[in-house]
Amino acid sequence: MPWTNPVAVSVGELYTATKYNAQVKDDLIHLHETHGPLWVPACEWADGGVLALTERSSGLTAYVGAAYLNGASDTLREATRIVPDNWISGGFTVKVHWTQSATGAGNVRWQFYYLFRSANSSLIAAKTELAVTAAAPAVADQETITTIGTTAAPTAGQIVLMTLRRNAADSLDTLVDNVFMVGLELEYI
Repeated sequence: MPWTNPVAVSVGELYTATKYNAQVKDDLIHLHETHGPLWVPACEWADGGVLALTERSSGLTAYVGAAYLNGASDTLREATRIVPDNWISGGFTVKVHWTQSATGAGNVRWQFYYLFRSANSSLIAAKTELAVTAAAPAVADQETITTIGTTAAPTAGQIVLMTLRRNAADSLDTLVDNVFMVGLELEYI
């Protein structure tokens, strides 16, 4: 990782707090610019090869590209990403951004499955599951951010195969209304 080289000082020169702080500031700016959440918007998730996007609107405002997840059945969405080349370490904290279509009360059962694969390895393997049950927002079309869990640590350059599931058939999923996934955030560093 291309961190700022330590400030050069000659023998006998005072290494001041100002010089140290300037170096730390440069390093933090670099970290902020090169690391941040990976965003996977709803428009990049496929359902069995078919992309089902819906425009949701309320009054004069609208948001587009929300993936429909049925309240009466099991719904899956799949996507891929590449782990950044400047990856340091640690896993992703997985957060789903979603809304519900009405004002019904209940819980939604979210399941996230992932698999990290390197070049020249089979893409056919069991995925690891993370799951959470989240309360639906009381207001229709209100964005809700739900943390599903944290993945294991990938390696730079690996492919991340992801499946997001709203498991309406699970007894923990008690919301009868449909929900819309706005996107998935993979947060790191």
